[in-house]
Parts: sequence; structure tokens; C-alpha cells
Amino acid sequence: PAFLKVPQEALVSSMRDHQKYFHVVDAKGALLPAFITVSNIRSKTPARVRTGNERVLNARLADAKFFWETDATQPLGTRADELKNVLFHHALGSLADKTRRIEKLSGRIAEAIGGPEPVCIQAAALCKADLVTGMVGEFPDLQGIMGRYLARHDGESAAVARAIEEHYLPRHAGDALPK
Repeated sequence: PAFLKVPQEALVSSMRDHQKYFHVVDAKGALLPAFITVSNIRSKTPARVRTGNERVLNARLADAKFFWETDATQPLGTRADELKNVLFHHALGSLADKTRRIEKLSGRIAEAIGGPEPVCIQAAALCKADLVTGMVGEFPDLQGIMGRYLARHDGESAAVARAIEEHYLPRHAGDALPK
């Protein structure tokens, strides 16, 4: 139950993608402190198999909890400065350079369509910052998702947080589109 303070997507990723376990949710879709695994062996001591699986998953969830708690100690905006050290492309500069270009474009687009320019610019300024977090370093599939959680943790508006996540959409064919 202590792990349920960690963003649900990180826990599910630990179970599903790293351990091939099934997560369990209640009738409202909230994650429960349980998992299901399938074993292709008949054990004379199934409790031992269960204990082994719990021990392995506990270590993975402890990692996720550590990364979440550590990442949450530093505001997302300060992480944006670290993007200067991450090369985007040799001819296009760092991820910080890319972020500045996104900021300019988002401001212009917001102005052209009558959107909330300050919200768009703030979301653009933070949109890549979660890439330098420990959580995304360990769980790359959570990019954008962790940005949303960290932005909300830092007191950013729901619109900024949602835009940080949705700027990665669609992630694959048939995925949701950004709103």
C-alpha cells in the first residue's frame, strides 16, 4: 500500500513491462496493492514462489518510489536548465535549444488561434524537462506523463500539466490525440 503514493503509471510499468505481471484495479479503476502473475511450473511450495515474486516486485517498486520522491524534490523548471547538457542534434543544438524553439512557436500559434498564450509558453518551457529526471531515465515510456505529475506537484495549472503530457501524443497508431 505504501507504493500507491507513486504515480500509478510508474507502478503499472514496473509490473507490466518489467516483470510481466498484471496489475489489479478496483471497480473505479484505482490501482490496488496487488498483482497477478502466471507461473508455468507446479511447485510443491507455492508460497515460496509467491514470496519470490513479491520480493522481486518490491525491489522494482522501491526503485520507482525512490525516483518519484527524489524527482519531486526539485521543481520541473530547474530541470529545464539541465537540458543544455543534452544534445538533440549536432546541427540543431541541445534539448534546451529545441525547447526555446517550441516556446516561440507555441506562443505564435496561440496568438494566431486565440489560445491562452502564457499557458502555451509555460507548457512549452517545461515540456522536455522530465527527460532529465531519474524516473524517466529508468522508465522512458513515462516521458510526458511524469512531466504532468511533476508540474502538478509544483503547482502548475492543470492546463500546463496536461499540455506537457499531451505534446507527446499520439505515441503510436490508434493512440489518443492531444486535446
